[in-house]
Amino acid sequence: MGKVSRVITSLLDGFFQYTKVGAHDRGASFHLFILLINVVASVWPMVCYVVFAGNVHVVFWMGMIPQYTNLLVPVAFTALNFGISFFQCFSLKPETAKIACFFLFMSVGSVLVAAGAKVLLTAQEVTEELIYECGHTTMTNRIQDEWEQLHIFYDICKAKEGQRPDFVQQCPGFDEIYADNIYAKYIEDLEFDYGCQGFCRHWQLPLFNQNANPGTRCASALAEEVDRVGNLVGAPTLATGALTCLVGVMLSGYDHL
Repeated sequence: MGKVSRVITSLLDGFFQYTKVGAHDRGASFHLFILLINVVASVWPMVCYVVFAGNVHVVFWMGMIPQYTNLLVPVAFTALNFGISFFQCFSLKPETAKIACFFLFMSVGSVLVAAGAKVLLTAQEVTEELIYECGHTTMTNRIQDEWEQLHIFYDICKAKEGQRPDFVQQCPGFDEIYADNIYAKYIEDLEFDYGCQGFCRHWQLPLFNQNANPGTRCASALAEEVDRVGNLVGAPTLATGALTCLVGVMLSGYDHL
């Protein structure tokens, strides 16, 4: 253990000397350094928050978990900043300071690891639901049923009009029947946002967007989007939390704290 502590101390001393800050420094430089880390660590989550905040499909299938996770990163690092400042207000014994830093960094890191893992797990569950269980779960079945009803309405419209209108909303009575139907509106958004057609089944005729890609079913397009969100939000958050825990472990073995 003593050898490990000496290695950690040597590494951190070299790092602090290079950056001109020190974990034992009570001046403003160390606080500014920690604040800089906070800003750097929060940039990507804030970008993701802005990008995905208006994505109705992410909210529809994953809820607010990705957004809360994005906001959690700057909140967690702000708490870390305040915790370090709090400890520096008191003259703690070296062993006490090591234990305090260890638990502070481990607590913040563990929260971030758990949040990142939750996003990844949710993304995986939703992706599998859309790809392998489409039509057999509550939400996918509800949307597929709505798509079937719209398809039947479209066929009846074709029989009455003598030809198939370009868009289902051109059929007489569409506004009266579907004006307040959120699932019909959602299917329309899917077709235009992802250029897809059908929901659970492949190679279906489009209802709203005649320029949709015949080879892309909407459930598959959604699964790709959800998987992308999991990778962009969950994985970096988990990695940031793991790195924070590692720093806590290293500080617990640092002799000059």
